[in-house]
Amino acid sequence: MNVMEAIAARRSIRKYEDRPVEQEKIQKILESMRLAPSAGNGQKWKFFAVVDPAVIEKIGSVCLGTPDWIKTAPAILIGAGYGPGIMTCGHDTSSVDLTIPMSYASLEAVELGLGTCLIASYKQEDVCGILGLDDSWRIPLIATLGYGAEAPDARPRKDAAEVTQVI
Repeated sequence: MNVMEAIAARRSIRKYEDRPVEQEKIQKILESMRLAPSAGNGQKWKFFAVVDPAVIEKIGSVCLGTPDWIKTAPAILIGAGYGPGIMTCGHDTSSVDLTIPMSYASLEAVELGLGTCLIASYKQEDVCGILGLDDSWRIPLIATLGYGAEAPDARPRKDAAEVTQVI
C-alpha cells in the first residue's frame, strides 16, 4: 500500500471488533508518530497508546456527550505537547505539532489493517488528569484505534476545483 492508497482508504471507525491490537502494531504506530516533523524540530511531546480497559473507560467518560463507542475501542492514541509556543503565523505550536503525528498514526493504522477515529470533544484538563499530566500539557486530539467492525463508505468530498488552486 502506498501513501495515497492509505489516504484514500482511511475512514473514521466507530465500531471495533472485540480483540486487542498487537503490541508490534502499536509500536509501529507510535514510531510513525515519533518520526513526524515538529516546529523547529522541538519534539515537545509525548505519545501514549492506552490499552488498559479501565483507563479507556475513564477517557471515554470525559468525552463530551459521552459517546459509548469510544469506550469499546481496544486502544486510544494520545499526543500531548508541552511548553509555551505561538508560531509566527499565530497558531499554537502544540496544536500544529500534534495534529501531524496523529495524522501519520491514522495512515499507519490503515496500512496495518486497523481503523481510527480522531476526536476533539473532551476537556484536555480531564484527559491530562487521567494520564497524570499537569495542566501545562496540551492535547489537541485523541484517536480510537482497533480492528474495525464496520466498513463505512467514503464520505463525499468537494470537487478539487472548488478546494484547490495552483498559483
